[in-house]
Amino acid sequence: MTTDKAQQIWKVFCNELTQPETDDMREALSTSLREVINLSNEWVEIGGDSWDMSNVVFVDAIMDIADELEVLK
Repeated sequence: MTTDKAQQIWKVFCNELTQPETDDMREALSTSLREVINLSNEWVEIGGDSWDMSNVVFVDAIMDIADELEVLK
């Protein structure tokens, strides 16, 4: 990821805040993004062979997580 992409993600995050951003929030966002990736890592068995899917991003699954996060109470 380039710095431009990181800046764009941070800007979108900050635009949703109701209070001034902090370094703790930046760390929390980074940790959360890593957890999404960790939860998406899995092995898939196809035709008796196991495949490491850790380098595959399932956009629909990540979008579902984002939808679920928005409605958390």
